[in-house]
Amino acid sequence: MNENQPLVSIIMPVYNCERFLSESIESVISQSYKNWELLIVDDGSKDKSVSIIESYVAKDSRIRFYKNESGEHGPGSARNYGMEQIQGKYTYFIDSDDWIEKDLLQDTVTLAEQKGADIVPFGYIIEDNGKKIKKPLKPCGNFEYQDFKNIANEIVRGTWASCKELIRTELLLNVRQNKYKTGEDICFQMDLLCNVRKVCGIDKEYYHYRIVKDSITHSDKWDDMFMESYIAIWDKERKFLEYCGLDDSSQIVKNTAIERYTWCLYCLCEKRCPLSLTKKYRQIKYIANMMDINNFKNKFKCTSYSGIRKIVKLLVKYNLEMMLILVGTLYFKICGMIYTN
Repeated sequence: MNENQPLVSIIMPVYNCERFLSESIESVISQSYKNWELLIVDDGSKDKSVSIIESYVAKDSRIRFYKNESGEHGPGSARNYGMEQIQGKYTYFIDSDDWIEKDLLQDTVTLAEQKGADIVPFGYIIEDNGKKIKKPLKPCGNFEYQDFKNIANEIVRGTWASCKELIRTELLLNVRQNKYKTGEDICFQMDLLCNVRKVCGIDKEYYHYRIVKDSITHSDKWDDMFMESYIAIWDKERKFLEYCGLDDSSQIVKNTAIERYTWCLYCLCEKRCPLSLTKKYRQIKYIANMMDINNFKNKFKCTSYSGIRKIVKLLVKYNLEMMLILVGTLYFKICGMIYTN
């Protein structure tokens, strides 16, 4: 190990991940860059995850094991607990069911040191039951914070995310993940970017994101906090866009608000949503009020959309959300009948 190399703190939250945990840890151990510490935070696993972690701790002194004792649970809470233990100049996050390429740390740390970058984002690969889908870095390049206004739309809809970037640790002093089980990474990213002065991207896929059907992200179970999490995401996106110098009159801000609102409506249409139409109507009213959505419907332009997406946006623009809910719910019911027969 080269002691002159800056230390990288790697945070891995774990919850019932015995199937993939060893592969994830091994991908860290196999890094060509050796000066790292792996902070594994267990969030109350009931399978064999803890014994797997303990076996690695016994073999490698760079691996440290913690149990989340914060009183709150979820991936965000576990990552926050890990952030309290950081010792490195740089921080990297990895999920316990994913894995990374062996040169990830070497390449990102080298670039961060050479360019003085606050974050070094990169692309990733979706691993879905043997199918690989490459997701190149978007937006890709070197950016100062003054450039954010010109690429704000690409950032909000892009691939920059905590598991797909190296972060200068000092940026995390006042940034933490929220309590929600969905969207906590997007909220974290928006908060983080409000502290970033320089970004240097790498046009290469280093991260392997595994689709796990029974994971929190891909669960078929309805969570009453879904809507709250999406409202929280919009709040963070709005603050980031303000940081970029964009106010509510900007078309980018309006598009982002309508996109997030539309996603809430989509969730209410899904088969897993148990709410009655009356409760869905109340949810729509609540979400619209919390997001101040009527403020963004005014002068919202649908010209950049086409096909089904344009129809959906027009229904939203002209306050026809319940029609969208009725048609969408019927559509998901029909799809469910087709795929189960």
